[in-house]
Amino acid sequence: MECPYFVEPGLAGSCMITRRDLERIAGAGIRHVITLAEDWELREYGGWGGADELRAALALLGIKWLHWPTPDGRPPADLQALARITASLARLGG
Repeated sequence: MECPYFVEPGLAGSCMITRRDLERIAGAGIRHVITLAEDWELREYGGWGGADELRAALALLGIKWLHWPTPDGRPPADLQALARITASLARLGG
């Protein structure tokens, strides 16, 4: 699957970001990334050394990152807060 896979064209998508996806994501004009993946998933599936490495790589491209780790099969903790933050980021554009 190509990353990002857009669920809502130009607004919302899904994927596990790898290094080879960074330029494409930045080129698509994405300015905010929200990740529900746990740290082990970032390492195992994304190939990152951890959350700090991904955050730094995105920051170099001017992309802000919200990491909201969520165990598989569970809803995100404080889903209402996450929804408010997501709505706020969408209003900021990007």
